[in-house]
Amino acid sequence: MTAKAARPLVFLARAPEKTSELARALERAGLEALSAPVIRAAPPASWRGLDAALRGWKNFDAAAFSSANAVDAFFSRARRLRLKKPKAPALTLAVGPATARALARFGWRADLVPDNPGGRNLARAAGAIRGLRVLVPRARGGKDDLIRGLRAKGARVEAVEAYRTAADRGHAAQLRRLALGGRLCAAAFFSGSAVRAFRAQIGTATWSRLRRGCLFAALGPTATQALRAAGARGVLQAPRADPKALARLITRALKIP
Repeated sequence: MTAKAARPLVFLARAPEKTSELARALERAGLEALSAPVIRAAPPASWRGLDAALRGWKNFDAAAFSSANAVDAFFSRARRLRLKKPKAPALTLAVGPATARALARFGWRADLVPDNPGGRNLARAAGAIRGLRVLVPRARGGKDDLIRGLRAKGARVEAVEAYRTAADRGHAAQLRRLALGGRLCAAAFFSGSAVRAFRAQIGTATWSRLRRGCLFAALGPTATQALRAAGARGVLQAPRADPKALARLITRALKIP
């Protein structure tokens, strides 16, 4: 990671390849964007549940994906098991646009993507699913909103651990220096786990100092909730899961013309 000295600096808590559109929009507005992951997807404690689901894939009526990482884990594991590429079920649900794009990379089309990303919103938007057997590949310890919502509608949900979220500390030292150096004007987060990992990596004292003078933005309600729980003030949440909308929000808040 490198940072220029002239322009206000915005940290994007995600890998550069996943924030390229947002970074370009910020830089066109006169800001500098610096991207680095603070979390990574790691193998689950056990593959048993996902392996059984993949081997019995023909018995499922639908699949609901709550993250792009879940999509990647689902197809990667099928390839690792040397199974034929899973055929798209009658109904495929995606929690948001990024997840839908991940499915498209594997040749699947999301039949439903809620206007406002989130497991609860996806479950609400799902139509007649009573009696359907639905696979939900998920992160270890992930939120249960989607599962509860689908079950409330009468779906037979099988949730399996497809991956776990682990800290990525590769940039921790530089992030601490940036947080302490006073250059960091804003930070954008895309998940609650990224907020918690970032806070742990820079340390409690540094976080306490940063949250008093830094603008925080979130692409989604879970990141917003985590920032507020950590004491961040005046958190900005994008009105929709759109990088350009988040860029406009940050730019206006920093009073960049």
